[in-house]
Amino acid sequence: MFTGLTESCARVLSLLPPDQSPAGMHLLTLEIPAFTAATGDSISINGCCLTVSRHSHPIMEFDISAETLSCTCLKELRPGSLVNVERALQLSSRLGGHLVSGHIDEAGQVLISEAQPEGYLLELMVSPAAAPLLIPKGSIAINGVSLTINRVQDTDQGVRISMMLIPETLRMTNLGRQKPGDLVNVEFDQTGKFIWRQQQLLRSSQPPLPS
Repeated sequence: MFTGLTESCARVLSLLPPDQSPAGMHLLTLEIPAFTAATGDSISINGCCLTVSRHSHPIMEFDISAETLSCTCLKELRPGSLVNVERALQLSSRLGGHLVSGHIDEAGQVLISEAQPEGYLLELMVSPAAAPLLIPKGSIAINGVSLTINRVQDTDQGVRISMMLIPETLRMTNLGRQKPGDLVNVEFDQTGKFIWRQQQLLRSSQPPLPS
């Protein structure tokens, strides 16, 4: 689990295909000088929970499955790209953001990313299926960053959601570097997902869970 409070940005060194990887999977190599980690540690990379496969500070390597690449924006990474990184939450830590699992639900498309008089506006389009999970003032993780939704607008194309970014978020994350048309990793609030699933089961007259 993570908090959605990015510790730093890390630089992508390479993203290699399976035939160039020792494990036969896609291999992501990052330069992360901000902290050390051990093999087997979980690190949130742009909101996606990955396991450290090999490391020699400040270099860390992550094996990535084809499934993970297919449902996240990690496939868009190039050498020199900056990604948000966060180590897994300790149970004794303060929860400054919200509980983030690191399991990406979908990719959202950036519509607006610009400074405005009242702050920095980030606006995305997500799928129509996500509508039940989105509420004004609710929590969402964008590229692993815990944000508060300011506005929700249902459209024929999907759901437009707006967030205002504070200067500290712009300083510590890569969100200010996003451009209209870019794809970002989106994880919806877990509580909302659990409630939505229970409602689906009730509507479909599924038998009750065993006691």
